[in-house]
Amino acid sequence: MDCSVALEVGEGGWTYAWVLDLPGCFSRGASPEAALGVLPSRIERYLGWLSGFEPVPRSERAIEVVAEVRDPGCPVRKGDTRALFAWDCSAPTGEEFERDLRWMAYHRQTLLSLVEGLPPAALDAGEEGPDIHDLRAPSVRRVLRHIAGAEYWYLTRIPTQVQLPGEEPRDVFALLSAVRAAAEPVLRELFATASEKVVDVPERTWSGAFTEGWTLRKVLRRALWHEAFHIEEIRRRLEGSLDRAAVGTG
Repeated sequence: MDCSVALEVGEGGWTYAWVLDLPGCFSRGASPEAALGVLPSRIERYLGWLSGFEPVPRSERAIEVVAEVRDPGCPVRKGDTRALFAWDCSAPTGEEFERDLRWMAYHRQTLLSLVEGLPPAALDAGEEGPDIHDLRAPSVRRVLRHIAGAEYWYLTRIPTQVQLPGEEPRDVFALLSAVRAAAEPVLRELFATASEKVVDVPERTWSGAFTEGWTLRKVLRRALWHEAFHIEEIRRRLEGSLDRAAVGTG
């Protein structure tokens, strides 16, 4: 079985390698070659994780690069990503859509298994600063709030008739739960009414002002990736590593 991979090359050549057949699986490196070099081991690790939740066919997987997008202004090394691939612009099948929702639930179970038993001191230890992307070691609690905030943001990229909650719970675990409860109705509405819709959104984020294209597939891809990225970051922190730039590189 081949793994279709899309490359996103940003500032200074830093690259994301997105495994399109395994949403949530990615690698990152200082060049396309570096990102692709670690990708086989990342795929095996992802499949090993996934096998803890559902049966996973294990067979030889050849990596095939099917797309490349270059954005010299995108700070990939800091975790930013903006690419819209041709793959993103196709409608997911019903089976693919349900798989992505299921895998989002697996990511959340994995995240909570890491953090729910941590004492407040462990949740709050870390650097302070106005922008989480500039911090080498933000607190776990701040990363959790960032995960919830980013997921909420993804849900607002394509307008729907589903109303999102406007009040933010103060407790971070309640916030994660509230945003995830809101996510499924939004995503199901998009699947039913706008599965191939492309929306160009003027963005003004921590990394600048630009126009970004969004689709349902891209929202799902980014949501799965983002939680997986920060699960790895939190795991590294709890194991004693403080280098956020190493996430996805090995």
